[in-house]
Amino acid sequence: MKKFLFLLLVLWTLTEAAINDLPPLKCIVQNPTQPPFKPDFPLPMCGFLDELTCCSYRDAVQVQRTFNSSFQPNLSSNPLCRNNLETLWCGASCAPSQPFHVNLYEYTFVICSSFCRRIFESCRTSALDSQYSSSSDPALSFCQQQLIYNFSVIVNDGVECYNGLTIDTASAHSVAFGRGLVPGVAGFNYNFTVKAHDEFTNSRTQGNEYFEAFFTPGVPSNVDDNNDGTYLVSFTPQASLYNISVVVNGESIYKSPFAVFFENQTTCVNKNGAPPTNPAQTPAGKCLPFYSDTSCCNTADANQISSALTNVSQIYGDSQQCTSRLENLACALTCDPRQSLFIRGVNSSSGNNTTPLPGQTIYNVSICREYCSQLIDSCGSVRLPGGFTVRDYYQTGDFFCASALPELFSGYIFGVTSSVCYGGNDIYPTSPPDSYPYGRDLNKTTACQASYFNIHTRDKYRNDRTSGGDDWHVVFNGPSTELSETFVGEVFDSQNGDYTVFYNLTKSGIYSVSASLNLQDFLSQSPWKLVVYPGKMDPNNTYASGPGVTSAPVGKPTSFIINTRDACGNDLITGGNIFNVSIVFPNGTVIRPTAIDNRDGTYIVPWLPPITGIYTVIITNSSGYPIKDSPYTVVVFGDLDVCRTRIVGVNQTQAGNLTTFRILTFDVTGNAYGLGGLNWAAAVSGDFVSEKGRFFNANDTVRVTDNGDGTYNVSFIPYVAKPVQVYIALRSAFNRTCAVGANATVNVIPGPLDPKTTEAIGDATSVGYLNVDNVFLIQGRDSWDNSLKTGGDNFTIRFTGPGRVTFNVVDNGNGTYTVIYVPDTPGVYVMTIITKGSQIAGSPFISNVGAAPGGVYSTADGPGLETGVAGKINNFLIIAFDESGSRVYTGGDNYNVIISLERTSTRVLRADSDASQAVTVYALPFTNGFRFVPPYDRSVHVRKTDNADGTYTVQYITNVAGFYNVTIGSLAPRSTGPIIGSPWRVKIYPDVIYPDYSPVSGPGTVGGTVGQINPFYIQGKDRYNNTLESGGDVIQVTFFTLGGANVTSNFSTEIIDNRNGSYSVNYATTLAGKFIMNVNLYSSNPLECRRFMGSPFLITIKPLGADCPSSIASGPGLSVAIADLSSTSSNYFYIQARDFFGNFVPAAGLTFDLAFEQNGVFFPPDAFSYTRRDFGNGTYLINYFVIGDGFVYMPVLCVDT
Repeated sequence: MKKFLFLLLVLWTLTEAAINDLPPLKCIVQNPTQPPFKPDFPLPMCGFLDELTCCSYRDAVQVQRTFNSSFQPNLSSNPLCRNNLETLWCGASCAPSQPFHVNLYEYTFVICSSFCRRIFESCRTSALDSQYSSSSDPALSFCQQQLIYNFSVIVNDGVECYNGLTIDTASAHSVAFGRGLVPGVAGFNYNFTVKAHDEFTNSRTQGNEYFEAFFTPGVPSNVDDNNDGTYLVSFTPQASLYNISVVVNGESIYKSPFAVFFENQTTCVNKNGAPPTNPAQTPAGKCLPFYSDTSCCNTADANQISSALTNVSQIYGDSQQCTSRLENLACALTCDPRQSLFIRGVNSSSGNNTTPLPGQTIYNVSICREYCSQLIDSCGSVRLPGGFTVRDYYQTGDFFCASALPELFSGYIFGVTSSVCYGGNDIYPTSPPDSYPYGRDLNKTTACQASYFNIHTRDKYRNDRTSGGDDWHVVFNGPSTELSETFVGEVFDSQNGDYTVFYNLTKSGIYSVSASLNLQDFLSQSPWKLVVYPGKMDPNNTYASGPGVTSAPVGKPTSFIINTRDACGNDLITGGNIFNVSIVFPNGTVIRPTAIDNRDGTYIVPWLPPITGIYTVIITNSSGYPIKDSPYTVVVFGDLDVCRTRIVGVNQTQAGNLTTFRILTFDVTGNAYGLGGLNWAAAVSGDFVSEKGRFFNANDTVRVTDNGDGTYNVSFIPYVAKPVQVYIALRSAFNRTCAVGANATVNVIPGPLDPKTTEAIGDATSVGYLNVDNVFLIQGRDSWDNSLKTGGDNFTIRFTGPGRVTFNVVDNGNGTYTVIYVPDTPGVYVMTIITKGSQIAGSPFISNVGAAPGGVYSTADGPGLETGVAGKINNFLIIAFDESGSRVYTGGDNYNVIISLERTSTRVLRADSDASQAVTVYALPFTNGFRFVPPYDRSVHVRKTDNADGTYTVQYITNVAGFYNVTIGSLAPRSTGPIIGSPWRVKIYPDVIYPDYSPVSGPGTVGGTVGQINPFYIQGKDRYNNTLESGGDVIQVTFFTLGGANVTSNFSTEIIDNRNGSYSVNYATTLAGKFIMNVNLYSSNPLECRRFMGSPFLITIKPLGADCPSSIASGPGLSVAIADLSSTSSNYFYIQARDFFGNFVPAAGLTFDLAFEQNGVFFPPDAFSYTRRDFGNGTYLINYFVIGDGFVYMPVLCVDT
């Protein structure tokens, strides 16, 4: 193993000069003058000491590094090994208990043997066993030779050893309790519980502690860890007086060892005194559930029990309740381990008529009178042979038990009694007057110490209870006003009829202890006295007082008192402690005066300071542990220097409180001066006018008091919650070489609440509404009109009136209180507000209560809040609800309705509570449902009608389609704002199509060309010029000549509904020319058809280009011709150009060629000639001359240019 560097860690902070001859203090390894502290950062190691440690973060890092370099990873795979070794290192380097187990002069570290063995067991391996196989104590050798190689480790179980659990389980505060620690019967299995506490007497909640139990004389035992801070010790004793020692980590727990006697007491009467047996040997059946722990039954008893149960069933089988009770008794007579309490075996009849047979034992059974009454109540209706009922025959329960039971259970005589008798298996509940407390801490204990006592429960017949489940309450009441607080004990149910009461009282004195069941019935002896003595002297609470530890004049005798206290701060009342006192002079001289024991818990220490300056007084107990606040700093002063005077005091005070500042005087060297006698004057300045304008002068209360120790108290009472300044000055001309004076500032906060100045604010103090929250505010003020800034005061409010009023007062935490009250009946109420036993200002208040108006909890519903139509009346309904959410069934409420178009500047008209005002807008054109709003009006017209039933009909009209925001607000005085659901987004759709405003556009509206599709477009709009968003209308398109002839049949028309309010129209025709086109909204009644905007349209249909095959020739020259080239008269004919559909084509620009053919032979060019004349309108004149005779074929050839 690598060498440990722990010695270096010790040497880093060891300073010989610092300790000299002084006793060691707490953190001796790091700093002899530094007490344990809470670290600045979470420690990387030694985390279990994070609440109280001698290690800083830097120290812990160094410990971890050194440990890591020394730890052998292969030592053990058990993580507990490393954890225990870390705990060891932390104990030596960081634990506040260093002075007890670390010796810096001998370089030794003392650990407890139990801790050494825990480490060895956790690190144990086969290699480790082999290494120390020759050692008589391997664990001891392991600790001494391996843990800290260069550091002397001493294993010693003395009081100063380190056990590895410095702030965990404390043996002195851990306790044991249970049936195993009270006298009992030998041969049975017993157990008791050990409950672990830490050094602060807090219950431990985890296991893994090293508890051991030792019995003298020896007996096998077992300790089970319940992993909840408790441990179960089990054992089976023989008849003997045992000393039972319980130790944790080698140290005895509280009040260990325990002396417990177990005797040879047998309980099974019918088994000739044999002890009860294990219930596993009892017959399975009805008896087993009654006796789950011990029993006097064995398998041979099954026939006897069955026989008795058969008799019971035959006679009393008609009553299930009766047979159940008798079966219970049959089991008890044979199996109950408490038989010796109520069964006595005799060999004679004892005066009765039952004579035992030879060798037979007759048993006398004491049976409880109340149990007999229960038996006859249960069996009374059963009919016996002869027709009698059990009650008719036996009359009483006593007679039934004495006469009927011996017939059922042969060999038993039953005597009815009221004490120490059989009353069923825990049928009778715990009787507190018959139960009793017992235990060592019943009548006396020590303060600040985990203590306990037990409660043993019995029923009213004084039978021992064998099960738990009772709800015990144990209360400790202190003996004086100081101890008037009530302490409640912690009750632990042992589930065997006994209960353990844990308590820890922090104040010494005489207590009154009461134990009650269910807070009703009190235990016998309740209440009893409990004396709590102060504990041992605790140096952490012991302190010194007097001038000898504060300030003293030079050259004069002085002294101080050591006041001893225990761990809970109780003053000790006896002496016997030893204190070491060292006083270090300013020049380094050390004296050690004697602490004189006054035998009353105090010790006086006299001494004399020879020079001025700062002295250090160090006071420790006999173990070198310092008392509270030690070391003390003592100022020994010389002559006064008033020029060094200062004034100190609080930064904040409360109005009306006596506020004190202190004048401090010093000597010529700056040390505090310890004598009085100066004449000081003081004054206070500030704003003394209250919030209500009253004047309170704090200077009237200024007082200066000489404390006689060089300090002076300046006291005054401020009244106004504003900052004030305190000034002092020396009245006499004691020293004119300096201006003696000083000042201080203090902030004044409000004082306690005063009912006379506290106010109630709000309309609800005079006006209230039914069944709704009526709210007002209470402003707390103190006696000087200052508004309180914090809460915490209580108010009582009383209502007097015709109905019931529920109310609540809410503390707002800022000096104000919200009051909410709800009356259920109208009328006049008187409201009284009381605090601190008096009424506040203005109380009582008169509140007139009526029905609540509709408010922000109102709603609205109707189609007009979803969709609407432009130009139409759109409706919705406002439904009034009051502040409580209840329906209002009367009218008169005020609502504001605003309807606005989204993202427009459309002028909006409002409808509010003034209906006459709404009517003035365009006379609100609602007359018998007739709508008349000019199309050019872009406003929204609204009207609200009060239906006088809590509803309001709202009607509105707008000509503009689009999305609107409908905002409805309540104008009720106490419930102003938007109602539920507001605002609504409403879609206003356009009205039906209005042809007059629906434009028709597109090339088809002016014409087109024959044989082609000619389109145009209709955009549907309503009468308010809103563009339609849906289709469905029937469009009709007709065509007429200019002469009025209907040529619609010559036109092919296609009308497409685009489903968005627009229509696409395509038409085509073979006719060319000018036509009249009508575009109408169709109606079955021709008189109701309406034309669209711009209709009718004059359209021109152009022909196609000239088509030669479709052109026409006419004239005389086409049939007869003169065959003479010299003739002055030519032959002629006309050609008219036409398109493909036969339409005349003007200005066609055609070129024609003529040829002549006879008998299949074309004429030569010199045999004919021709001319062509173009009239420019599509007509051509052809003149020709030809030589020939007979019929000639004349082709006319056309070229389309």
